[in-house]
Amino acid sequence: MDEPSVRDIQVLLAENGATRNSSFVGSSDWLGSEDISILVDILFEQQCRIVSLRSGSEARSKEFIQKICDHFDSGGGPVMIGGTVDGRSRVILGISVSNSGSKCEAQYLIADPHFWMNKSADERLRSAKEQGYIAWQGAQDFLPGSWYNLCCPQKPVFLPSQNRKVTKTEVNPDSFGITVEESGVGVQDRGDTISVIDSGFSAN
Repeated sequence: MDEPSVRDIQVLLAENGATRNSSFVGSSDWLGSEDISILVDILFEQQCRIVSLRSGSEARSKEFIQKICDHFDSGGGPVMIGGTVDGRSRVILGISVSNSGSKCEAQYLIADPHFWMNKSADERLRSAKEQGYIAWQGAQDFLPGSWYNLCCPQKPVFLPSQNRKVTKTEVNPDSFGITVEESGVGVQDRGDTISVIDSGFSAN
């Protein structure tokens, strides 16, 4: 499949999206999580689930933390974040959970998709980490005054005839050396390590 242009994407959303019309084509409007879910469905025939937060403070709740863990544990892909007041483009690559009695806290492995560098994969990864484009962030990074829609790509359903590489690698959360090999990545907490589910990452 050829990489679609910005206009191609706008036309697809205008023709198939519930919230876009012809005036969207040629505009400079940003894409939201709902737009992304529609595009992923059209271009890759992969369903997405939208998880909504009325406030960023809900990212601290056990219910939300469990939803993200369940998403990655089931083989779901990276979670795209869209907000109102918080207009940053971010994606959740993984989650690390610590439990202390009745208290549950989470750290989210966040990537900024704006990072780009015409270098080797190792150099890109090292630079992204050094510049903070990939980093562990706490739930406090979700702004209380903003609501959020999170686009959660579900695990693809493959026909028996399709071959797909699946690996499982243990990653230390304090030194996340990560190399992206393919899509369909999930991370779930396993105590002192993070388990990368359904391929995509390998520890350095």
